Amino acid sequence: MQLTNLIALFSGLATATPIVVDGFASGPSGHEVSIEGLAFAGSGCPAGSVSGQLSSDLTTLTLLYDSFVAQAGNNIPPSEYRKNCQLNVKIQYPSGWQFSVFKADYRGYAQIPTGDTGTCKATYYFSGDSRQAN
Repeated sequence: MQLTNLIALFSGLATATPIVVDGFASGPSGHEVSIEGLAFAGSGCPAGSVSGQLSSDLTTLTLLYDSFVAQAGNNIPPSEYRKNCQLNVKIQYPSGWQFSVFKADYRGYAQIPTGDTGTCKATYYFSGDSRQAN
């Protein structure tokens, strides 16, 4: 008899580090960088379940997913076996500056019976660019 598997991912940290471009010696003051919009959709992130915060030093974007839960097992519908969330972050930053995903850190918990497996996968890309990174 298979027990119910539960995977909940409550937060992901993506680090966006400003990169110096041609002659700029220091980073933006902080008043020039902001999150202008956070849009998300998918089975793992219903409306109102994702929030974001940019750190005061402008190097870390923290995202909290309140409802990212996947389940499997007896009496669990197949639609619950796998969850996804497409997240779009609109960041305002000074002309001449750029940002990138430097590192990502995921935290959460899983209750997985012996012999079963669970997987968490993330793919990153910039709008308009066909290249992706996992």
